Amino acid sequence: MSYYDTTIYEHAYTQMNRPKIIYITAASIILGIFVLIFALTSSKGENIFLSEGCTACHSFKGHGGGIGPDLTAVGKRRSTLWIMSQIKDPKSHNPESRMPEFGHLSIFERYAITRYLRD
Repeated sequence: MSYYDTTIYEHAYTQMNRPKIIYITAASIILGIFVLIFALTSSKGENIFLSEGCTACHSFKGHGGGIGPDLTAVGKRRSTLWIMSQIKDPKSHNPESRMPEFGHLSIFERYAITRYLRD
């Protein structure tokens, strides 16, 4: 193989791998942003729980209403994904549920509430 052939081969190899590097870098940046947002919002779970009026129906650690179930030990009974799904669409688990949907909450806010309930 001549120098010219080697140079063309190296150039083609570099060009083939360049998109992979860009995708990996973009994915890393997006993942980093998600981790940062989760970290910033997870500490606000109590504030979101209170501001959305959850304590009007649910009790948690001895405080709140008695219409809905006590959520003190919900983290031991249910998974994080189950709780997040329940917050978004309670009828998905129980079609007779009287709990309102909280679909307007972002995934980060639902995760923050879930973290608060599990801690």
